[in-house]
Amino acid sequence: MQSYLFAGDCLEKGTGFMDSFHSWYLTATRYKSKVELSDLAFTTLGTNGNDSWYNCYLFYYDFSMAYEQKFDRFNDFGDIYLSFIFNMLQNSLSIKKQTENMIKSYASHDTVTFTRSLGSVLRSILDFNMYTS
Repeated sequence: MQSYLFAGDCLEKGTGFMDSFHSWYLTATRYKSKVELSDLAFTTLGTNGNDSWYNCYLFYYDFSMAYEQKFDRFNDFGDIYLSFIFNMLQNSLSIKKQTENMIKSYASHDTVTFTRSLGSVLRSILDFNMYTS
């Protein structure tokens, strides 16, 4: 996903938000006063939450504009279908390897590897250009 603007920022800020949200949850289970919870919640939402949604929105906007431009290049459904088939043929070995990684990581409960492999498979299948290019 690094080929799109703000993808790294979205990942970094989203991860930071989830980490601070988790620390808020841990604080909520052991809080001493309600003020402590509210201060931490407003700090979390005001900084990490705001940065997260803003950078992820910018990433989404760039992502959607890129795919809208790709889609506009196709003439009809036949172009889309042939491009999809040729893309699947071109990426078949990569899809096979990533699917095997998904099976192994699912068996060992490795969520990070499973999710990355799933993202790689989906991008290999769905991210294609017109077959004449």
